[in-house]
Amino acid sequence: MTAKKIHLSTRPSTLLVTAILLIGAVSGFLTPAVASNRAFDNLVVIVMENHGLGEIEGTAIFMTSLAQNYSLATHYSALTHPSEPNYLALLGGNTFLSGDGNCCWQISAPNIVDSIEGAKMSWKAFAEDASGSGTCSFNPPRAADHFGFLEFSDINTPSRCGKLVATTSSDDSEFVAELNSPDPANFIWLTPNDCNNMHDCSIATGDAYLAALVPKILASTTFVTRNAALFILFDEGRSSYPNDYVYASWSGPAVRRHYQSQNQYTHYSFLKTLETIWGLSSLTANDGNASPITEFFTNTPGPSSNTPLAAFLASPWTILAIGGGIGVFVLAMLKYKSRRAAKGPRALVSLANHIPRL
Repeated sequence: MTAKKIHLSTRPSTLLVTAILLIGAVSGFLTPAVASNRAFDNLVVIVMENHGLGEIEGTAIFMTSLAQNYSLATHYSALTHPSEPNYLALLGGNTFLSGDGNCCWQISAPNIVDSIEGAKMSWKAFAEDASGSGTCSFNPPRAADHFGFLEFSDINTPSRCGKLVATTSSDDSEFVAELNSPDPANFIWLTPNDCNNMHDCSIATGDAYLAALVPKILASTTFVTRNAALFILFDEGRSSYPNDYVYASWSGPAVRRHYQSQNQYTHYSFLKTLETIWGLSSLTANDGNASPITEFFTNTPGPSSNTPLAAFLASPWTILAIGGGIGVFVLAMLKYKSRRAAKGPRALVSLANHIPRL
């Protein structure tokens, strides 16, 4: 089978991209990964602490700019006080407990982890400066108060505890590495420490933290090559439900730009959004009856043949070999002078076998 040729028009010359499959004497062809029609396939969630929308909008310079460039739900309400019941609502569709300091493993109820794994999808939850990474002794600085995963009894297994991961607060290198990995989890949660999340430190401190971290997220492999979304929100504000409005902003390639909504949403709407987009069952009547936050997404199909060259090369590929043979492959770009045009490069992209056949 001959290699597939893809022509990308430029001025004043043409870029000819030729994919050549080299597996010994075995021929085959390349195709980009199948695009999903879902609003997003990968989601990153970051939960900040204890500030209402009115305190953040206009004061937190980066967060305000992010919301203006992407989106803001102006009537997204927290459910209760203090923190922990709000985190439980985000993960389990119920506030369950009335206060903080209830750790650990005491709630026997379905949760978002059950739903995600039941759909054959993946998840990972990070907490800054936690001890016991990857074990059931996982201990963030505030235990379960800001990390509700520790309350659900069926997460207390070696396989699930292995997905509770510590990340270093200075640069969140472990968290960022997940986003740049070949197979990132579909659902990724991050609980910042109590300074970065504004619980103990100023709005300016938390805003500067996100100003450093969010560009790394949006420039990661997950967000450049996949249908991904980032959701930044606060657990609670200073008012009372149903008017305890908090900053809730979606961003990333799957999200509508410069979009703002006054529709009423709550933490239960977050769960309903995942259930609607990923085809998951409701956990409780609370999330089952909530309004999904689907208006914020573009539902734009994935890469096509008129994708810019850099994005085309960065997108995932599936290799189909005819006659057997396996290996790891890399794309290499070579520039050469066009004989028919005095100016402008051409690009020859060849697929080469990177390791010996197995």
